[in-house]
Amino acid sequence: MKLRTPFIVAAALAFSACSSKSVATEELFPKNPSLGIVDTFKIPESELPVLEKQALYGDADSALRMFQYSEYVKRDKSESRYWLLMAAQNGSKPAMKKLGDMMQADNNNYRNYLRANYWLKRSGS
Repeated sequence: MKLRTPFIVAAALAFSACSSKSVATEELFPKNPSLGIVDTFKIPESELPVLEKQALYGDADSALRMFQYSEYVKRDKSESRYWLLMAAQNGSKPAMKKLGDMMQADNNNYRNYLRANYWLKRSGS
């Protein structure tokens, strides 16, 4: 039981920190990434392991930054989707909205449509 306590505390802190922030979705998820976007979301190699560990311990902001790095810098769709799901599960409202929008766009899959509605409702959209 002691192993779960840091995760629960970190998740609660991350959720409260994310819910109090008001950041435009366009800033977090640019629709037309330009060359300058790579510089915006680039993370130094020395910070990546620390950021990844924080995200895995429940920090929604760290998971969101890992998503942005994977999506716009590395351009790895599979990895970026993993971090987006992690950010949403850790309580990031913008990540919940983005994940719901992405799942809703996959209109050939009924299960994704149901999950999309779940994430969109949780995000407050």
